[in-house]
Formats: sequence, C-alpha cells, structure tokens
Amino acid sequence: MHNRYYSYLVKILDILNIKDFFVSKLLYNKVGLFCLNIINKIRWQYVDLTIIIWPPAKNVFDEIQSDIAKEHEILKIREFEVAEINFKSFVEDVYAIDHASQNKIKNKLDELKRNPLKMRLLIVRFLKPEIYAVDLLNRVRCRDVNNLKINIRKKYKSKITNYIYDLIIHSTEIDYQTNDIYNLFKKYDIYDFKKIK
Repeated sequence: MHNRYYSYLVKILDILNIKDFFVSKLLYNKVGLFCLNIINKIRWQYVDLTIIIWPPAKNVFDEIQSDIAKEHEILKIREFEVAEINFKSFVEDVYAIDHASQNKIKNKLDELKRNPLKMRLLIVRFLKPEIYAVDLLNRVRCRDVNNLKINIRKKYKSKITNYIYDLIIHSTEIDYQTNDIYNLFKKYDIYDFKKIK
C-alpha cells in the first residue's frame, strides 16, 4: 500500500517538475526522519510480528523457537506446508510484502525449496520495539526483529546444509504486514491463522 502511494507521489512531483528537488532535499531529510522516529517511539509500545522459519531449518524449528521464547512472548505457533507448485510464487509474495526485490530471493529459491516444504509460523510480540523510518513516507523497519534474525542466522547457519544467507528465517517488519501474510495464507488456501491459539 505504501509503495502505491509513493508511486503516485513521484508521478505528481514529476508532472510538477519538482521530483528531483523533492527527492534530493526532502525525502531523506534527516530532520524529518528524526521527527518520524520520535513519533514511532511513542506510537508503538509493542508490535506483533510474523516470523516464518523456512524449510532448510526444519531440523532446528524447536531450538529456534525456544531461543525466541527466551526473549519475547510467542502468541501463535503453527507448522504449515505449501504445495510445491505454489512455493515459488508464495515466497515471492512473502518478500513483496516488505518491498524486497525479486533479486533478493532469486539466488536462494532453489535452496529454500527443500522437501518437505514444511515451515513454522510464529506470531511474536516485541515490547517497546525500536521502530525506525527509512523515508519520509514513514515506511518503517523494526530493529529488534532484525537483530533477532541476525543472531538466529549466526547461531544456526552451521546446522543448515549448503547454507547461503537468509535460508533460515524471515519476518514482517511492522504489525500491519501480518494482515498481508494472513491474506497470503488465504490466497494459497493454507489455513486461517487468525483462529489459531
């Protein structure tokens, strides 16, 4: 959704012939970002994020989940599979939620695709998260979940056969993206994870 508004904004600025000025002078203005980051700190007392543990890590699902539970409350847990015929488009759709480029997954897709295509979904609560804006449209990232993923990758990469970067864990960056994941699960007829305890 944010991406669509950004595209409209760029088109309007193009028409007005001020896009270059706006992008260079305002879009990444440090003062503006500083203000947004203060607002974000007040706005989010907690954030519930979706974490997906990918198929190559299926042998360490429980260990990873246990590590996460030491630091954060896990609200929901569910193992799921995606039909092999749908797996590539499912992964592309997951990464599209946080505007990742398709190049990010192109190199690792074959390694992610290990049968069975079993994954684990966790809904995890982060208290007093450090949410920071990456631009003046207030597209945000969560530093806490990024640090968690870095630590998990570092700890478990030696346990993953043919490990390449980012084969273990993926997450949403902000709470409203969890709804996008929910819609993906409906699209791929996986299950209704809103009903899961």
